Amino acid sequence: MKAKKPDNVNDTVNGNDNVNDTVTVNDTVIKKEGARERKKTVVEYTNDFNVFWSTYPKKVGKGEAFKAFQKVNPDTELLNTMLNAINAVRQSEQWQRDGGRYIPNPLTWLNQRRWEDEPLNIPEKSNAKLEAEKRNKVIDNALTEDMERDDFDIYEYYARKL
Repeated sequence: MKAKKPDNVNDTVNGNDNVNDTVTVNDTVIKKEGARERKKTVVEYTNDFNVFWSTYPKKVGKGEAFKAFQKVNPDTELLNTMLNAINAVRQSEQWQRDGGRYIPNPLTWLNQRRWEDEPLNIPEKSNAKLEAEKRNKVIDNALTEDMERDDFDIYEYYARKL
């Protein structure tokens, strides 16, 4: 037969009836015998992870990314490969588009071993394109200067160009 609990004993802590490892007696919280202590874990990130984290452009899910990083357990060579892959792909159109909206979360990048992906072809501007951009800039500057003149006539300007 179960003994009746005295009226001054309360099995709740802070209004939570699910907490059964403490008892309140006369406003004093007493830990029940055999109850486990709850430990607050403090994560200490490794230097290698801190280097990875500082290089990776999207800063979300650090704790989970650290767990995935530990599973990969990169040596110096692999870490350098990962960092080089990040630096190469951060110039890609996918990672630049919409303010980095399409950058995968670091956890995803690590779990999918994205440093092993084929390098993206990032097209470099040809000399012809660079020359055309310079030429257009000179023309735009000249037009701006012409338009700032008091006697500028847009119809006359285009008539001369034709």
